[in-house]
Amino acid sequence: MLCQKCGAVMTRSHRRGIERLIFAQAFRCSSCNTRARRSYFDTSFDEFANCPRCGNSAPDKRSRRDKVDSMLHSPIRMIHWALGGTLYHCVFCRLQFYDVRGLKPVVRKDKEPDPNEANKAKMAS
Repeated sequence: MLCQKCGAVMTRSHRRGIERLIFAQAFRCSSCNTRARRSYFDTSFDEFANCPRCGNSAPDKRSRRDKVDSMLHSPIRMIHWALGGTLYHCVFCRLQFYDVRGLKPVVRKDKEPDPNEANKAKMAS
């Protein structure tokens, strides 16, 4: 994460008191000492499920909890669980979380061209 004021790299910082309930992460700029926080709600309004910690847009679906990896117990994620959300697992930060939204569809670039489209292009020229 980069600082909004000076553009330097921000490092993780400890959250204080009430910040633990509201914010998922806190950052501090190494050069100008500015603090920035990332809310639990930052990724809550996206169209598809993504990791609340690192922002990975392609988490894996899980059928049951893994006792080794950590589980996110934020108020928003507990609501997702209560609404029957799917259990997801981020392979990058090894976080498990519940979300009611679906996964982002994967678009493959190595698809074969549609033969009907090729015929239409030949007829048009």
